[in-house]
Amino acid sequence: MASTIDQNGNSMDQYATGVKGIGDLKGTWKDAEDNELSMNPVSIGSVDSVLRHSFDIEPNGKFSLYYYIIAGSSYEDIAEISKEITLAYMTKLTRRTTNYWELWSSKVSPNLDYETNALFRRSLFIVKSHANSLGSIAASCDSDILKFSHDGYYYMWPRDGSIAAYALSIAGHSQTARKFFSLSTSLISSEGYMQHKYNMDGTMASSWLPHIMNGKEIYPIQQDETALLIYVLWEYFKKYNDIGFTAPFYEDLVIKAAEFMTEFVDENGLPRESFDLWEERYGIHAYTVSTTFAALKAAANFADVFGDQDLSKKYSSAADLMAKAFEEKFYSDEFGRYARAIINGKPDFTVDSALSSIVLFGMKDPKNSRVLSTMEAIMEKLWVNGTGGIARYENDNYMRIKEDSNITGNPWIITTLWMARYYTRVGDMERAWSLIEWVKSHRQKSGILSEHINPYTGEPHSVSPLVWSNAEFIIALLEYSSYSQNQGS
Repeated sequence: MASTIDQNGNSMDQYATGVKGIGDLKGTWKDAEDNELSMNPVSIGSVDSVLRHSFDIEPNGKFSLYYYIIAGSSYEDIAEISKEITLAYMTKLTRRTTNYWELWSSKVSPNLDYETNALFRRSLFIVKSHANSLGSIAASCDSDILKFSHDGYYYMWPRDGSIAAYALSIAGHSQTARKFFSLSTSLISSEGYMQHKYNMDGTMASSWLPHIMNGKEIYPIQQDETALLIYVLWEYFKKYNDIGFTAPFYEDLVIKAAEFMTEFVDENGLPRESFDLWEERYGIHAYTVSTTFAALKAAANFADVFGDQDLSKKYSSAADLMAKAFEEKFYSDEFGRYARAIINGKPDFTVDSALSSIVLFGMKDPKNSRVLSTMEAIMEKLWVNGTGGIARYENDNYMRIKEDSNITGNPWIITTLWMARYYTRVGDMERAWSLIEWVKSHRQKSGILSEHINPYTGEPHSVSPLVWSNAEFIIALLEYSSYSQNQGS
């Protein structure tokens, strides 16, 4: 049910329902252009509606009006709730809700300028609003992507969910993270890996990752999704020291995933082939290696906590061997930087922003000369001409506006924030802040951050909000604030 109530207790005075997107029908808003509505009470199919609420107001005057929606499981539920709607009730509800969220969003603050702190809180709201009572965290509830792919982002990717849970956790909001971990324990496969994505009720969702390639059966997974879950669970434990909550996950989640990751390796100790985080290529990817390294170190730390020294040594040794093999197989003296992947046995030296993961997940020292040259290549090759911002990788064609050799790809929010986090780690706070400022300048007026940006207009492109974008903004601000304070002390 949708309706209105104003400061005088009056409600809407006209309405119309209609059909949109079928033939030449554009929607009921066309009926509103003359300020008179048809009063058509019902439509079927692709339905929309418009309400009219009329009142008089003096020039420069103020007038209060509530527009509200009631959701219920039956017509009777909605009818019963609607009896409670009065001006006093709406005022009380607004005040109570405002007070709750003011307190909720102020647990942790990056202690930066007013505008940045406000955007930080807005990102917290956005991430939280995409989490349901089961523990699922949707990647995005925006419907614009339907025009492009006839499907949405209304799913839970373990990667996006893990990063969102991490962002909320470090911002002082452990409850959502706890529900996410609890749900994930029931979702992990018997072999110890997370599926590509899930519906919001926890059932396995449709996927475009194949089970067969070149006539051979493969795992239809992105291993980083499994790895990130274990890494984030450890980060949660480090912050809250919540042994009572974490203990039940040790065998059912941590050991199960860690055993899979230690077995799912090639002869060099690198992760076996899976799909990359961009869901495009099948191979051994730097991002996968970095996150798996971090996850195995996290599993080793958990094993230490629970007194399993043999397992701790096993997982830590596997992580160290993985880092050693990465150095040997991914670095090139000829290119002077790391490859983004090994595909069909050959290194791929396409410059990719996901290489920042070798620092962000602790596998490499941010001031290592090989790391520095790799990060410099990202800034040089992926900074987008015109609007600025960091593209995903060289010649990225995803949702490209048009063919243009001067534009290497659309600038993404998360990739730009990755580089901000990298510069924070090397102590270049000026460059880190400039990238954060770029992200702030490309938000919507509401404070929402999209997936990526139109490189010609600077406008949001693709789904908006993207939970991952807002989660990375939370993480980047808290890291920047923490490093700034440490430098000052």
